[in-house]
Amino acid sequence: MLINKKISLISGIILLIVCKIYAEDKVQYIYLDNETINTNIEKTFTISAMYDVSDGDNTLIGIGIRVHYDSSQFDLIDFSNYYTSPAGNPLTRNESSFENDGDNNTDKVLIIAWSSLFNPEWPGDNLPLELIQLKFKVKKNAEIGQSKINVTYSSKDINYQVKTKGSIVNIYYNGDYNRNGKVDIGDVFCLMKKLALK
Repeated sequence: MLINKKISLISGIILLIVCKIYAEDKVQYIYLDNETINTNIEKTFTISAMYDVSDGDNTLIGIGIRVHYDSSQFDLIDFSNYYTSPAGNPLTRNESSFENDGDNNTDKVLIIAWSSLFNPEWPGDNLPLELIQLKFKVKKNAEIGQSKINVTYSSKDINYQVKTKGSIVNIYYNGDYNRNGKVDIGDVFCLMKKLALK
């Protein structure tokens, strides 16, 4: 009896290890299409949230994503081109404690999800694919330097883990052509060089 219990326990542990290894090989990826963005005060920029799967399976139950940003640095002024039939309209709100991305600087989140729960066939399209396009505007009083736009997930396929990748946004003064964090004589030479190359 004791031997049978030990065998059952060992079998259970082995099964868990095998399942963990198997699951680690199966990944849903959510990432922003531009890892580094260089922009200026009061300028706009557009990024896309992309989706892919490690094994190429395009018949899963869906994905829910959250895009986190710092509202003292950016305004989210538009979202468009979102992939066919999300489970609801994109929603923007203040981050709550359960939506936290671990970045103390982000305070706003855009949430959108796609679901094919009872008939797993999502997205049923070629991968990778664009989930949604986001247009931001840098605020007039934004701090010069780096800010992050992060991605997390709110739902996933039960048999997959999720890996995410956001963007780093470098904000420069208008006129800072050599990207050194200030406007000085070096920018004049940099601009002259650019004009001469045209």
